[in-house]
Amino acid sequence: MDGNLRKLPTDGQFMNLQSSGFLQLRGPASSGDSDKLYSELRWLQWLDIDPDLSSWTTNLRLSTLLVLQLSCNRITEDWSGWTLIMAERLKVLDLACCEYLTCTPDLSVFTKLEILVLKGCQRLEQVHPSIGNVKSLVSLDLSGCGSLNELPGELGQLEELKELILDYAGITKIPTSIGSLRKLKKLSARACQSLREIPSSIGKLKKLRRLSLESCSSLEGEIPREIGNLSSLEILQLTGTPILDLPETITNLSSLKHLSLEECHKLRSLPELPSGLKVLRISSRSPMLPQGCCPMHLETLHVSWTRSSSS
Repeated sequence: MDGNLRKLPTDGQFMNLQSSGFLQLRGPASSGDSDKLYSELRWLQWLDIDPDLSSWTTNLRLSTLLVLQLSCNRITEDWSGWTLIMAERLKVLDLACCEYLTCTPDLSVFTKLEILVLKGCQRLEQVHPSIGNVKSLVSLDLSGCGSLNELPGELGQLEELKELILDYAGITKIPTSIGSLRKLKKLSARACQSLREIPSSIGKLKKLRRLSLESCSSLEGEIPREIGNLSSLEILQLTGTPILDLPETITNLSSLKHLSLEECHKLRSLPELPSGLKVLRISSRSPMLPQGCCPMHLETLHVSWTRSSSS
């Protein structure tokens, strides 16, 4: 496709498109009676947005809009559209691969937002503290945000959050306020190579079912013993981490079914494992496996041997 914007539809064509509830818009928003044009719109995918947009001064009323997809645009946190878009009922905001974003916009106006996607925003350095005001948020995806070194403490105010995805982010720690996310079911921080430790407050996540920390190569020492309080945890993935030990409290994980410890080459031994564990995946550089790794109740034991780097 050439660099010219596609011709915008006429008002009549616009009405035909939006009557289906979905509209793909390329280039500037249509001027004129926006209340008429967008009155039934549920899902707007907006491509090729002019990041300056200096000529756009009219509010864009999207009173019925539920999904706003702005992914792969060159917009920043200073884009004038943030103050002109009026979408009080918005539930999904997709900003994936908006590579010029260094901070999320003020999210306070999106009071009913449930899903926020920031996947692949490689220059994102800050999540605006206003995220704490989005009490309805259920899913937050920050995967691939390699410049994001810190999560705001306001994250702990997201009382409805059920899914937090941090894979490949640049974070060095997870805030202690995460313990307030009492409805969180999935916490994924795969390949967060700067992540050094997990806060003890993680033990307060009584509804957490899946914890993924594989390939967190800076995660040294021990997993906090409070992990034993995660009574709903079913999947624990620690593959490729340099942890030394697992806490003895892991035996209290009554719901744990799957434990992955492959390529944990510094792991010295295992404590007694939960009686309900069905699948254990583990690897070793020694002919001898870590003590305690073969409980009788397992249905699947996957063992792999790897060569030592010195051999």
